[in-house]
Amino acid sequence: MEEICHAVPEAVLEAVPEAEPEEIMQRLQEMIASEKFASLVNSIRKNKSWINIFDVVGMQNQELKHSNFLAWMLNPKAQHGLKDAFVRKILELLCKKEEATGENRYNAIKLALEYKLDDATVVRESENNVDILFRTRYSHLVICIENKVSASVSERQLDKYFNYVNAKYKDYKHRLFILLTPEGYSVDDSLASHPESWLPLSYAEILGCLKSATESATESATEIVTENAKENAAESAIKASAKENTKNKSRLRQLIKDYEDLLERMGIVASEHLQPKIDDIYEEYKDVFDYIYSQKSYGKRAVTQRLKEIYGKTLARLGEEGLIIACESYDKVGSYIGFGTEQMNDYLPTDENYPGSWGNGDRYWYWIYPSLLEPTIKLELGSLGQPEEILNKMQQLKDYAGGKSKQILSSCRYNIVKTVTTGIRECETEDPTQIDEDAVSQAITVAIKEMLNFQNAFFSL
Repeated sequence: MEEICHAVPEAVLEAVPEAEPEEIMQRLQEMIASEKFASLVNSIRKNKSWINIFDVVGMQNQELKHSNFLAWMLNPKAQHGLKDAFVRKILELLCKKEEATGENRYNAIKLALEYKLDDATVVRESENNVDILFRTRYSHLVICIENKVSASVSERQLDKYFNYVNAKYKDYKHRLFILLTPEGYSVDDSLASHPESWLPLSYAEILGCLKSATESATESATEIVTENAKENAAESAIKASAKENTKNKSRLRQLIKDYEDLLERMGIVASEHLQPKIDDIYEEYKDVFDYIYSQKSYGKRAVTQRLKEIYGKTLARLGEEGLIIACESYDKVGSYIGFGTEQMNDYLPTDENYPGSWGNGDRYWYWIYPSLLEPTIKLELGSLGQPEEILNKMQQLKDYAGGKSKQILSSCRYNIVKTVTTGIRECETEDPTQIDEDAVSQAITVAIKEMLNFQNAFFSL
């Protein structure tokens, strides 16, 4: 612990402005000297004790490279040895998630699993800029995957892919559309003409499929290699094949471990061993982290921070007027700014017996939805693991909102049922002092009131 307390402060203190309050400095030193911080630093050092191939190639937030890697893993003819195990695990997961709906897309998934998929062709962006296109004529299956790591879906971008695939592969019986995002969000009506056709997948889910496919494929590979060697009737061949297979399994597992490590450090998936420690430190020293973040002033972050301040002041004013309650930044860096209302709290009350989509019993949130440079106001329902009574209430709300989105299910994590645009466009702004506070506040106020008018109309039925 003594080594850590002397090695870490310099790097941490560089992030703190010179004019920081004395109490923040004291709290910072207290955090650095704590056993919790020492334990976290030790865990991080152990986690970075090997060379990660994805760091070497500079993958991180580069969406194209993530898509390249996933397309390679999906290719049953690639040298990873998984054959069609990865795509099967994805289809099995989708089948499980969609089984309760009884819709055509569930039937398509179920039927596709009955065929061999190892003759498939996987292409990257060569067909109408579709991120990943998996197609196999033998099983009459085509899978269109739109991958979003950090960028948001452009307006009607999904329609372009949907229309292309349906026209180009109209003779294929099974056509599936997947939106892959860090959070696994469903497609709402503002983004597509056929949102119900897009199946949501999160990176945590895709990683789980990849790990499961790796384990099952490497186990079966051992049996196949050994059996082939036996047919050669050569004991030396058996030993050599087993040795080579062990090496290949180790390489593949390390590759997947490196990818998991990358996703964890990007904050896309939670680290099973680091996240509890990170959460614990953040909760105890939240004032320190919030202060450091608030004082950062460069590039888009400064503009975003200024907008966040304006949004916060606007929400506080609306709260004083009795229009909203529970204003807060939900995540640790404030990308999502949430609020609630008394009426919606009564309709969908928090219940810790059902941790649900956000893990704390909340069943809905109104969001000033990212990016904060060009936000929308959204009503999102968290239906994961909810009882039938609550699901019915959520469905009534969704039906009133209209649109073509799918049925609300307890197996689905997030459901965006209503979106209101704000008209705020600050993507090109570089200087936070150039932001018109009154105009931004007015735009957010108008959008929130439009959302509340929707809510009030629903409750007046």
